[in-house]
Amino acid sequence: MTDHKERQALHIGRTAMEQAAAQGLAAVTMSRLATTAGVSRATLYNYFPDVEAAITYYLVAQAKEFHRRLASAVEREPTAWRKLECYVREHVNYVAEDDHRSAAAAMETGAVSPRVGEKLGEHLAGPRTLLAEILGNGRADGSFGDSLDVDATTALIQSMLHAAHDLLAHGGRSVEQTNAAVVRLLDNGVRPAKPGGRPTANRR
Repeated sequence: MTDHKERQALHIGRTAMEQAAAQGLAAVTMSRLATTAGVSRATLYNYFPDVEAAITYYLVAQAKEFHRRLASAVEREPTAWRKLECYVREHVNYVAEDDHRSAAAAMETGAVSPRVGEKLGEHLAGPRTLLAEILGNGRADGSFGDSLDVDATTALIQSMLHAAHDLLAHGGRSVEQTNAAVVRLLDNGVRPAKPGGRPTANRR
């Protein structure tokens, strides 16, 4: 797909997602989508067979781009703790973006079918794997406690970051406040304790 076609496909997909989030999937016809996206029906059908396919394309593209951006940012950090901080920060920033909020609204209101969620889930393994690698490497080099359960901690951190969406959308917290809250919990939970049981503070 050429750059122009890629941009056009993303534009159509984003428009479809926003309409579905606002009105419900059943209300978004291909004719209405074509009008809102500013393309002809013939052009629209050249890209997608139906509205749900357009939404799926957009959400998968966003997930892939986020993983690319996340991996690049994490790779630049020098230590396991800094990588974990970066992972959290990038996630919180991502869930605060308008695109993610529209996508979350579409999923939460049932505006898209479970098939879209299943398709999207296939592309969310990358960030989970990256997090598990950060935790595993940090445990191995002593940055994190040697009793750290990598699999369980990965799942729990992912759940916390999912909850960050609710804090930002409904809890009245800023991006900075949400990021600080998650990092504070991790600082007390994954890094080795000093003698006497206090967590190691400010170790980078």
